[in-house]
Amino acid sequence: MKETISFTLVLPSNLEFRELAIASLDWLIKTYANVNPDETYPGQLPPSWGLRETVSNAIEHGNKYNPNKKVTITFTFSEGKFIISVQDEGDGFVPEEVPDCIGESNILKEGGRGIAMMREIFGNVKFEDGGRRTILELTFAPIAIVA
Repeated sequence: MKETISFTLVLPSNLEFRELAIASLDWLIKTYANVNPDETYPGQLPPSWGLRETVSNAIEHGNKYNPNKKVTITFTFSEGKFIISVQDEGDGFVPEEVPDCIGESNILKEGGRGIAMMREIFGNVKFEDGGRRTILELTFAPIAIVA
């Protein structure tokens, strides 16, 4: 059985602190997946971009920069899979009501681009607790090297 590692960061609602979350994710990927976090999969955005967007949304839209509210980020790594939970203390939102910015008729509408980017990077993105918690899942499969 492989080791499971889990830890939690509790950050103030200030965008400057989100880089602590990014550094933690990069360290986990480098240490436990043995992959350069900026070169995770060729042609794709690095996972740090998706986490940065998620934490930014929690601070800006969830907590509305309220200095009395926190963002709680829990990182779990087990057997090639990262699960990241980002929880804010805001009012929440209904994910189904966020416009799909990918569709041609919605391309110029505001909103939804961050969620689309999260889904592009992580694949599996879930919203819980009335939209106050975002769960991001990233799996590292062995990459075959062809000589």
